[in-house]
Amino acid sequence: MEGILNAGVQAIIVIGIMSVLTMLVLHFLAQRSQQHMAETAQSNLLNMHSMGLQAIIGVNELQIVDRSLQDTPAAKP
Repeated sequence: MEGILNAGVQAIIVIGIMSVLTMLVLHFLAQRSQQHMAETAQSNLLNMHSMGLQAIIGVNELQIVDRSLQDTPAAKP
């Protein structure tokens, strides 16, 4: 009877230690994942900002071309 109780106590201790180790590993992986997501979001934000600036520059260049075409007199046939 005493041997069964010792085995049960040892099993509970082993399960507890394994649970703590599992929690530590999962916590570490969650932090790495969160850091990766933050870096990816930062990168995406910079890409969107760059694309926005390119769009503004493109619109400005089109406006310049439109104005230059309006300033030239139409060719007479």
